[in-house]
Amino acid sequence: DKFEDLVRSVYRKYKAGLKADNEHPDEESFVCFIENKAALAEEERIKKHLIGCQACAQIITSILTLNTEGNLEVPQDLVNFAKD
Repeated sequence: DKFEDLVRSVYRKYKAGLKADNEHPDEESFVCFIENKAALAEEERIKKHLIGCQACAQIITSILTLNTEGNLEVPQDLVNFAKD
């Protein structure tokens, strides 16, 4: 699946040297992140958290898989980052 390959690629790039925030994002933050409506600083904080928090990463992956079933539009900046 292309989306899973993209997520793996981004994950490997971010994983190097990053650690999760101690505080889990709340439900509203996750919704904004998934809908691509989070402020840039919040988006970066969530990405950093997801790299180090397997539980939250699994939740996001499950939500995206259940809600999209092939209809996901991947943000272009994320695609570009994965290609680098």
